[in-house]
Amino acid sequence: IARVEPKPAVRQKPIPLCTLELQKRASKWLRLAPDATMEVAEKLYQRGILSYPRTETEIFKPGLDLQDLLNRQRGDPRFGAFAADLLDKPAGDPKAFAPPRAGKRDDEAHPPIHPTA
Repeated sequence: IARVEPKPAVRQKPIPLCTLELQKRASKWLRLAPDATMEVAEKLYQRGILSYPRTETEIFKPGLDLQDLLNRQRGDPRFGAFAADLLDKPAGDPKAFAPPRAGKRDDEAHPPIHPTA
């Protein structure tokens, strides 16, 4: 090897959560069974913390104000500073808030899973 050139890593923005993806991630990262994941999600939905968790939609409709949803998280002691940091960075900054990329599925009934409070 004569020369090594480092290249910056490029990560794609995530696709919004649908039920199946929520269950996969909860299984992988939290070791929760799919039924346990849905039980927790339903409780969060009933408390007004999470949107309807049984959806196959991966596309946010244009009218949903994602920045407002993120702004509501500023007061949270666990991730409020992260939310504020995303919103306060200038638009050209690669770490500033940007809407997620759209997935392929849209069940037309409910938006992707997202925090509501």
